[in-house]
Amino acid sequence: MRLRYSKMSDKQSTDSVDDYLEFNDSLENFEEAYCGEWDSEEDFARHIVEECYNLEKMMGSLANYFDYEVFARELFNWDYNMRANGHVFRRICPLSSFSPL
Repeated sequence: MRLRYSKMSDKQSTDSVDDYLEFNDSLENFEEAYCGEWDSEEDFARHIVEECYNLEKMMGSLANYFDYEVFARELFNWDYNMRANGHVFRRICPLSSFSPL
């Protein structure tokens, strides 16, 4: 674990690795889960919208009324975690937790 911690800390900040280990036992999914450092959940939500959606094209002038605060709340209720140092991690569900239909 120490070697993996050292290698991961060389790639990313030590704070981000420490934040991840607060709620995970290993660094196995760190790189897949890590989304960067943000000032707030709302800033991260804005980033997601800008990267994934063209609100102007989809909504026209109604895009000005998009509620980033509510969108952020939904993202962080289900799909993401923000730690105290502002590091955001996507929740990774192991395949073994899914049951076949």
